[in-house]
Amino acid sequence: MSVAPGRIDVDVTTDGGETRLVWRETGRPQPSLGAAAGFGSRLERGLTSALGAAIERDWQPAGLVVSIAVSKAAICV
Repeated sequence: MSVAPGRIDVDVTTDGGETRLVWRETGRPQPSLGAAAGFGSRLERGLTSALGAAIERDWQPAGLVVSIAVSKAAICV
């Protein structure tokens, strides 16, 4: 995160055939329309392209919550 005093919390859970990562950013302003893509946006594109991940973004008053769901088959070798 490029803004202080921002915070990032990451939780990972597995349920059946799915792994879910929930990324929470708090303490930062919402980006303006047309803002340059950051690390998170690049990560989202890579995960959907390479692993078929389902990604949801939720801008809440406290900050951004991103949920990423990937099938275990896509990440287990």
